[in-house]
Amino acid sequence: MKKIIIIAAVLCVAVLACSLALQSKNEKTAAPLSPAAPLAQSSAKSADKPKDKAAGAIIHIAEPGDVITLGSFPQTGFFNRKQPLRWRVLETFYTDKALIIAENAVECMPFQAEPKEQSSWQDSDIRKWLNGEFFNNAFSPEEKQSIVTTQLNISYKRRSDNAITGYTVRDKVFLLSGEEADKYFKDNADRMCSPTNHAVKNGVWKSKDNSCWWWLRSSWKGEGPAVDAGGFIHFESAQHNIKNYAVRPAMVVQMQ
Repeated sequence: MKKIIIIAAVLCVAVLACSLALQSKNEKTAAPLSPAAPLAQSSAKSADKPKDKAAGAIIHIAEPGDVITLGSFPQTGFFNRKQPLRWRVLETFYTDKALIIAENAVECMPFQAEPKEQSSWQDSDIRKWLNGEFFNNAFSPEEKQSIVTTQLNISYKRRSDNAITGYTVRDKVFLLSGEEADKYFKDNADRMCSPTNHAVKNGVWKSKDNSCWWWLRSSWKGEGPAVDAGGFIHFESAQHNIKNYAVRPAMVVQMQ
């Protein structure tokens, strides 16, 4: 009887020792969860995720200066076939959002086809196109979920007394202001932008350096700012109905 008890005790000790050894081995070889891993790949439950995380976000964390792809739009000028759109990251904020701008000017159009005494971004043709035809055709439903509605502060001089006034709008896609174009590019050369063949085919003028003028969103007395082919910002010199300037979209996106 004593032999049976002793044998049983020995077996129990051996099993316990093997179990502890296996546990120790697993603890040494298991890879820790990376703190930089996207939330969608973590083990957190969906209820624990931040509410402002877009369910369809597909953009990985990026830094200023990075180039990402999002959406597609005709660019070659042949058969209206769509190619992936490339965007430069200008700024990141709130750890998961980024301000981006198209690497190339994508289309040719006037700021306002019919000039008005006091044209404005709010009522402009270019704003309607960006948030209508362009937004609807360039992005998939999933991609649209990653594009953040952004509040823009628009300031301008009143024609009557030259007083500075303004208003706010909320857009998915927009143009940079003159101040933003100055802030986010290091110099004129950095601001120079090449148009796509599609934009050139539709009328965009380009220089020998393959650079074009591109619109900005502020306005004053029927005139608006634009960046010229050399990257210089003209704050009040472009008539809104000029037909050979280019559109360079910008927007804020949600990152994973």
